[in-house]
Amino acid sequence: MTFAIRLGSGSNTILDFEAGSDKFAIGNGLTFQQLEISQTAGGTVLKVISTDQVLATVTGLNSSITASNFVLL
Repeated sequence: MTFAIRLGSGSNTILDFEAGSDKFAIGNGLTFQQLEISQTAGGTVLKVISTDQVLATVTGLNSSITASNFVLL
């Protein structure tokens, strides 16, 4: 499955992401280098470094999210 995340599209909560088989598709000029990926009590948070805009919260993830989990739109 591919989950689209974009600037200006709000924040998504993703419940069923599987590292290794699922991907995040990023667009609207967004690149992987512009993202901060951090662990919180509520899950893994993907946000834009320059604005702190939260793009997605991934819950129930048992592994790390890396550049290999992303594709460009």
